Amino acid sequence: NFSGDRAAKFLPSPQDLYSTLNTTSQRLLAENDLQNYTEISAHLESLSVDYIIQCLQEIGWSYPVGEQLETATLIDRFGILPSASRLFNRMLQILAEEGILNQENHHWQVLQPLPEVNPKRQHQNLLNQYSTAKAELTLLGRCASQLSQVLRGTIDPVQLVFPQGDFTDAIEMYQGSPAAKVMNELIENVVVNSLKTIPDRQGIKILEIGAGTGGTTRSVLPHFAPEQTQYLFTDVGSLFTTKAQQKFQDYKFVTYQTLDIEVNPNTQGVESHHYDIIIAANVLHATRSLQETLSHVRQLLAPGGLLILLEANIQIRWVDLIFGLLEGWWRFEDTELRPDYPLLSREQWKKLLQETGFSQAITVPEFDPMPLVLSQQAVVVAQADKTGESSPQSLEKNWLIFADRQCLGQALAKTLDSRQENYRLVVPGEGINPQNPQEFDDLLTSFSLSSSTQTHVVYLWGLDSPGLEQMSPEAIQENLSWHSQSLLYLVQSLSRLNRLSSCRLWIATQDSQLVVADSSLSGLAQSFLWGMGLTISLEYPELWGGLIDLDPQVSWDESSRILCTEIDTPEGEDRIAFRGQSRYVQRLVKPDRQFSRSQTLDRNATYIVAGELGGLSLPITEWMVAQGFRDLVLISPEQPSPDQNAQINQLQNQGALIRLIQADLTGWEEVQRVFAELDRDRLPLKGIIYTFKLSNITRITEKLFSELKMEVHRGMLGLWNLHRITQNRELDCFVNCSSLASVVGLSGQIQQGASDYFADSVVRYRQIQGLSGLTLNWGVLSVGNLRGETELTEFKKRGVCALSTDTAKLTLTRMLQRKQGQAMVADIDWSIFKPLYEMGRQRLLLEEIELQSLSHEGQEQTGQILEQVNQASESERMDLVIGHIQQQTMRVLGLKEIQMPRAEQGFFEMGMDSLTSVEFKTRLEADFHCALPTTLVFEFPNILSLAEYIGRKVMGWDREDAEEMSQSGSNQLLEQEMEELTVDVGQLSEQEMEDLINQEWAELGLENDE
Repeated sequence: NFSGDRAAKFLPSPQDLYSTLNTTSQRLLAENDLQNYTEISAHLESLSVDYIIQCLQEIGWSYPVGEQLETATLIDRFGILPSASRLFNRMLQILAEEGILNQENHHWQVLQPLPEVNPKRQHQNLLNQYSTAKAELTLLGRCASQLSQVLRGTIDPVQLVFPQGDFTDAIEMYQGSPAAKVMNELIENVVVNSLKTIPDRQGIKILEIGAGTGGTTRSVLPHFAPEQTQYLFTDVGSLFTTKAQQKFQDYKFVTYQTLDIEVNPNTQGVESHHYDIIIAANVLHATRSLQETLSHVRQLLAPGGLLILLEANIQIRWVDLIFGLLEGWWRFEDTELRPDYPLLSREQWKKLLQETGFSQAITVPEFDPMPLVLSQQAVVVAQADKTGESSPQSLEKNWLIFADRQCLGQALAKTLDSRQENYRLVVPGEGINPQNPQEFDDLLTSFSLSSSTQTHVVYLWGLDSPGLEQMSPEAIQENLSWHSQSLLYLVQSLSRLNRLSSCRLWIATQDSQLVVADSSLSGLAQSFLWGMGLTISLEYPELWGGLIDLDPQVSWDESSRILCTEIDTPEGEDRIAFRGQSRYVQRLVKPDRQFSRSQTLDRNATYIVAGELGGLSLPITEWMVAQGFRDLVLISPEQPSPDQNAQINQLQNQGALIRLIQADLTGWEEVQRVFAELDRDRLPLKGIIYTFKLSNITRITEKLFSELKMEVHRGMLGLWNLHRITQNRELDCFVNCSSLASVVGLSGQIQQGASDYFADSVVRYRQIQGLSGLTLNWGVLSVGNLRGETELTEFKKRGVCALSTDTAKLTLTRMLQRKQGQAMVADIDWSIFKPLYEMGRQRLLLEEIELQSLSHEGQEQTGQILEQVNQASESERMDLVIGHIQQQTMRVLGLKEIQMPRAEQGFFEMGMDSLTSVEFKTRLEADFHCALPTTLVFEFPNILSLAEYIGRKVMGWDREDAEEMSQSGSNQLLEQEMEELTVDVGQLSEQEMEDLINQEWAELGLENDE
């Protein structure tokens, strides 16, 4: 029963558990060989010092006794990365603990010369002596031996800790060591003893945060009654949740979801006060702010619910030289709590928990005498206050409202007053100058944006925009500039002051979206804010709340209630509109039928093609001439280049009359001049095609308002002015060539998103007035030199392929037969694009898009490998599978034949990354007609292990046959590679020969100095 009373009501207090847990600790101490592990830990600590000394010798440490040194100077001299400065400082502290250095703040004095050390030999001796510590020694040796390269950034530390995505050593250390076994059993005992007081048939809800490899999960799941339990397994990335879904598939009461506990859980679809027990093992210390993190944890816990933590609580040298190599270990920013090290003592944990809404907290084990290895970690059990009230600080919500002058801001304030929530109204011109970025910094600094509170930043200033029809051209420019500038400065300030994770940005507009047929789009002037929002959502997913368009027919009080409810209880939607009692959300859908032909354009009439010549203008003009259009007017703000002049002359030689008019369409007087000229010549104008030129890619943090203003004006005002001057003319076509930026957003192109979204909205405005209006949101085009080869390659990696010239022309031909409409015209492999687009946060826009397992290239060949393998002899089958995987690997990575990877070579060693691994998986799924795990290259890190898996899971071979065939295949492939190498070497140039030799040296971990 999950309704009625909550299970948390029946849970024991931490104090009730304390005595039992300590008794259990002493029993576990007797059952496990912790004395031997204490000796091992001492040796690991000593070995760590040797590795540090070796590192300093490698980077050139040669300071005499008595030398005075400063940390910053050492970092600069030795070329140490800023991201590794905390690790380097910790290394110096360890030498100070050994009496080699003396520390005074950030200054050091050399007390002893660095002694001669041989950590490699000592490491081997320890491996021979302590087989039970193989995982710890293997990790320490692999990581600490490369310290100097990590400090200088010449090696990826992730590959040292998890080589080619292999978690074996880390899992063994966290689950297999005697100390780890004791701690995991203690957590298990906390759960078992807590469940004893839960009545039969009472439902209980469990949340595990940062569950990772599932070590803790595995120990606790068997103790839950399936019919009574709802267990949510979460981690910050989908890698672990996907693997866990396979690992724990027999536990039907477990669900899986990504969760970043540093971000407000409500925005990630996780309910507040919903869980009776929350478990987090070795995870919370790796967050920027523990106070903020614990406030989110407390937010999720039901009144009286239990929090069970496992945390290291003292400095351990060998751990620092393994996990301290990763940036996450040092990412803490709450230096008032953690000045220079990420871990808290037991007493600090108790105090912090009390400050963040937990009434009781205990740490176990606690008894005398306690072995050193047990004092290094603690199980922490805390309870949320049973009244349901947390400390004011922990669950406090703030509202920072950039209030309009139309009354919605005041109505929202009244709603918040009734709810007794904190807010501040910011009215433009009253206490802030929106055109001064420093004043946004001052505002955010003065407002209580504590890391332990969640602040809703609500932008309502756009509601003050008048209707476009009522504004002069100058007023339109001022309105666009003012709002784009203020929103840009606000977002830049939130980023600059590190407020991204503690704030959530919502942008509200009114009647700016065409939702229902009788809409008036009175808020057209606000629509560009949606385009800016799409880019903000991609560049700052942790900050993003959403876009909400309100009904102009609803009262301000009702609108404030709607706004409050939507912001306070988000469901993952971030593009929402309200009309009457209905709530609408955006979805991208494929058309349910082919577009019908509704008109034929008069090829003897005059048509305008407007836009910069370096964009789509000339390619479209060429197409129109080829289609038989003979009277064209090219309007561009710039003079044509010699090459462009030559193109125009060539088109005129084909019998077309092409007038080239240089004019800036953002100026109303210029537009009037151009059309007066056209009217004077009595030209039978029947259509306009408005084209775009892509803006430069610039992240929001680097965007200058002067650039944004220029690009936004050029993109928005030109089309609006063309609409104004032609709205009383009978046009057969009014075409807006837009981009993906106004549909899915484009990171780095906030100005493109803003101008394109506004232009799309102008076309919708024409449509509801019964005028011609067609928008084509083009994907990546290979025409018009819009994209360089590098950009085209990058887009393809993300699933967006370039439309060929023929495809683009055919689409344009078909679409121009329609007077009205909007379509996204793009060649997208959704199986690649959708997972990448939705990475980082939930995005429901593409919910209706069904993934196709086949990639664009080579669809006709899919399935052939299956036929070949089935027809081959048993001894040849594994060779075929391995060979096929090798070929697909080479295609994905763009390798030449001479670079064919070895069967045992790791995928990440070859250069595979998250993007190419998605494409690789997609290809193999199509080839073998099967579904493969998302974590494919992590679970099977080389070709040989992947071939064995496909043999067993797809081809149906049993394990012994697959292993035998893989061994045979490996030997035969080695012989084949040697034969091919012998043949190829004779055909190589001297440079190719040298490259091949250097590659072989590198694969052996050596350098060729010759």
